[in-house]
Amino acid sequence: MRRLTLSEIIVAALLTIVCAAFAIGARAALPVHLLIAVVFLIVIAAAHRFDVPIVSAIAVVTVLMTLYSTLAEPGFVLMGRSFDPFLARFDRALFLGHDPALIAQTFVTPRVLEFFSFIYGIFIPYLWLSIMLGTIGRERHERAAFVLGLAVVYAISYLGYLFVPARGPVEYYAFATSLRGGRFHELVLQSVAATGGNHGAFPSLHVGASAYLCLFDLRRNRVRGLTWAPIVMLIAISTIVLRYHYVADILTGFAIAFVADRVALRRFTRPRLQHPRTLFTALARAGVSLFFDRVDVEGNVPIDGPLLLVANHTNGLVDGLVVTAATPRRVALTAKAALRRNPLLAAVAWIADVVPFYRAQDNARDVAKNVDSFKAIRERLARGGAVCIFPEGISHSDASMRELKTGAARIALDFAAAHEGLRIVPVGLHYDAKQRFRSAVLVRFGEPLAIPPNIDVRALTQLIDERIRALTANFVSVREALWLRWTAELIATRGEEPRALDQEESDYRERAQLLASLRDDYDRADRAALAPLVAGLRSYRRELRRHGIAQRELFLRMHPAQALFFVFREVELFVAGAVLFTIGIAQHGVAFALDRTLTRKLSVDLDHWASNAIFYGFAIFPLTWLIGIALVAWLASPVWALAYALALPFTLVYTIDYFDRAGRAVRRARTFLRFVFNRGLHRTLQQRGRELLAQIEEARR
Repeated sequence: MRRLTLSEIIVAALLTIVCAAFAIGARAALPVHLLIAVVFLIVIAAAHRFDVPIVSAIAVVTVLMTLYSTLAEPGFVLMGRSFDPFLARFDRALFLGHDPALIAQTFVTPRVLEFFSFIYGIFIPYLWLSIMLGTIGRERHERAAFVLGLAVVYAISYLGYLFVPARGPVEYYAFATSLRGGRFHELVLQSVAATGGNHGAFPSLHVGASAYLCLFDLRRNRVRGLTWAPIVMLIAISTIVLRYHYVADILTGFAIAFVADRVALRRFTRPRLQHPRTLFTALARAGVSLFFDRVDVEGNVPIDGPLLLVANHTNGLVDGLVVTAATPRRVALTAKAALRRNPLLAAVAWIADVVPFYRAQDNARDVAKNVDSFKAIRERLARGGAVCIFPEGISHSDASMRELKTGAARIALDFAAAHEGLRIVPVGLHYDAKQRFRSAVLVRFGEPLAIPPNIDVRALTQLIDERIRALTANFVSVREALWLRWTAELIATRGEEPRALDQEESDYRERAQLLASLRDDYDRADRAALAPLVAGLRSYRRELRRHGIAQRELFLRMHPAQALFFVFREVELFVAGAVLFTIGIAQHGVAFALDRTLTRKLSVDLDHWASNAIFYGFAIFPLTWLIGIALVAWLASPVWALAYALALPFTLVYTIDYFDRAGRAVRRARTFLRFVFNRGLHRTLQQRGRELLAQIEEARR
């Protein structure tokens, strides 16, 4: 039998406190709460006995929702007083002697009241939709984290209901006029009356619960969290407009949501990029995070002391951005001096404090300036800084690393001759599809290397080469790389059903590790014996491409209930986010179109695409933003222009995430419909895929 989960313990403890408190001061309410406690314990025992954790989660949620109405009046009986005067004094102190509830009334019109009544009422469907998606639609560990955070929010809030009972400004203040709205306001009044009337002002569960649900989604399903974030803020404002809560209630609700999210986060964490430390680091992180869907980092980097990072070079200028964003300390980059001929790149290089290297093929007369470049690097290392060098000397799209130049080894030996403590950290950069928008990146930091005694330049260069190759994927040919990557993607499916889109994390870290293992197995294998399997894999790949089916969607189940749940989840997100997405397209559509057009026109090789998209975006997006802000200020007012400007970063991130999610939803829906209307194809492809997986497993033994 499983042990009690923390959420079950929290609810059991809450019921114990409630029953004990009512036994002392509100005995009329005791029987119903004793019954709730007994039924809860019976259901939990049965769920543990038969190992059905979802029943336990539903029991926890049911008790939390039930207590909202049963705790309506007993708190006032228990404490014998209302805490409204104390909360009102706090608000007045916070607003320098003014009452925010009274201030808000000067801005309320019938239309404003109806709007905020509608927003206030949205809380109920948002709550229940989120509960359904958080309990039914998630895997076991994610569901446990979700329910735990929800239990924390409601348990703390109910303790406030019990021991700090208050009815809110609606009953405490003597308002000159009552609120008179339309249909939505009437529905809100009926809903409040149905749940016990005005009670539970402190803290605001409307704010606490909705803020927690939003925070949870921001960490696990970002596009949904971003969709509801503005609405959550409007819900908080609506509680003031409708006179149900003090500002103290709202601030406490947000604080409780933050605590609950931190508690839930301990159960479900995701690797994150380090916080930016300089302007260029912030730019690098922004560019990398917007272009790529995910950046995973393996290994550790020494946080102090002189450090020389040496990395492979396969994606142009983006390689430097990725290393900068992934390294938890400031990094000085090196780059060819010819880049400074481009005014935009020259400005970025100045911000990044890039050390230029002069190449003979660019201008033979400038090669002598490398003496100053080496001196600049030594100075940075002498100050305990970190410097990143790409020893291949040029970005490329080859199947394997190119021969390393000796520059990194010469810099290291030159510095070591006069200083101590230098460590060399090899870095392997892996790109899922480096030219594709919203693909994935894996950064692998190797073990720090101390310079061996009595080693020369060539030997150290060879040692660096070995260390970087051990962290990267190197193949005989591009053709071999392509089909081995595809095979790794097929193996990564394990022949299992794909995860839900709101739980779909990039599995590139696993596939990169699998690809390295697959490459080693292929190098050791008898190529003649593997020829039939290789031919079968290539034929299968061509067939999937012909039907437009991705490997990750191959083993999709054709269950009607699962399909309905998929439609429900995606339609909710599509409808709720349609307005924000439309605003985002209006604000950023021109910039996206210009950036895409320039990238296509100027990109010659695969390692140009991401670099051009990101660096031209650094200029195009701010320029279009400034034009938009000026137009809004001219057509409307400076206040609206300020609001427009503040919304730009949010809508940019949201538009990218929404578009990406919509694309993945369309891809899965298309695969599902293709399989629905061609069941024979569905069975054939899945059977053949499992046969190939079995053959691969047998060949790798």
